[in-house]
Amino acid sequence: MARRDCWDQDRTRIVPRERGDGSYFNTISGSGRAVLRSRVGDALIWRDTLAKTVVCTDAFKGMAETVGCKGWRFDEITVTDDR
Repeated sequence: MARRDCWDQDRTRIVPRERGDGSYFNTISGSGRAVLRSRVGDALIWRDTLAKTVVCTDAFKGMAETVGCKGWRFDEITVTDDR
């Protein structure tokens, strides 16, 4: 899956978390999530580079629902028009 550095870091809360072994990983926290339109481009689905979250467009969500994908959860994300 393609990876993109897509988060609008001024509008998204990225929180480092510590694992039991002392290593760290990032999570996207809260409802204030936003991606930068210029970094999404024409992608339908991708994995972000900071938290490794799978992110998709409404178009991809519609296709997944049309074909009957089960067990998927979609959270709304704002798109910052930075072009």
